[in-house]
Amino acid sequence: MKSELFESAGFRHSLRAWRRKSYHKRKPSCYSCGVSICHNTSANVYEEVVHYQRHIDDPPRLIVLIGPSGVGVNELRRRLIKINPNTYQGPISHTTRPQNMGEKNGREYHYVTKETFAYMVVNHKFLEYGEHNGHMYGTSLDSIKEVLDNGKICVIDLEPHCIHLVRNKKLKPYIIFVRPPSPECMRQTRKDPHFLASSYIKRYFHDKDFEEIEEASRAMEGKYRQFFDCVIVNDDLQDSCMDLFTAIQHAQEEPQWVPASWFAPDHS
Repeated sequence: MKSELFESAGFRHSLRAWRRKSYHKRKPSCYSCGVSICHNTSANVYEEVVHYQRHIDDPPRLIVLIGPSGVGVNELRRRLIKINPNTYQGPISHTTRPQNMGEKNGREYHYVTKETFAYMVVNHKFLEYGEHNGHMYGTSLDSIKEVLDNGKICVIDLEPHCIHLVRNKKLKPYIIFVRPPSPECMRQTRKDPHFLASSYIKRYFHDKDFEEIEEASRAMEGKYRQFFDCVIVNDDLQDSCMDLFTAIQHAQEEPQWVPASWFAPDHS
């Protein structure tokens, strides 16, 4: 189990590192969300909304965590699932790497051939995908639906330019933006050995990193805040995890404002 978690964390770390480099070099690429056309977030900034309360028999709402690399989004998600795996779950990723002894297809990963993976990419089956240690890994929309259909709360982290892929009436996502604390606070927590030990991939932070995290956070919030249902400041991992738990409970049990288009009749 530990090696599987390390490998999964390694893929998430590699993908986020790639995203971070891409952010400073060019416009966000759609490589991470597996589509051929980037979404224009400036369109439909204002939309009609209605009050919605999830019925107890409805599938849980998808929980989407968004935040700049280094803010602790993946660690928050991992901790939440570890605390209560019977309630919270992440989607099972697809991979082209060989299946190891003791692993079961559909439990650790969905093991597929390179050809099958390429077919899924071409047909936009992935929410995001990338390479780690020479193997492809991807999160499919079907794997997210599978978790929700089984009655569990699916928790994912996502790049904001891919929000449009999940923001629909089937998934009814509740989007939580994880904001970094002050640079002074980050200097304390991100240089604390206990913080580093809590991650499977150790990343040592420098003052330049804190500036980049803050800059990326401002840019994300400025461009995408109209899609955020909740904001959590990750100044303390344990407190933030409790805030996340409360926000998710709020999303599943209390009335929320959601796009009216989610309840519009389908046009054949």
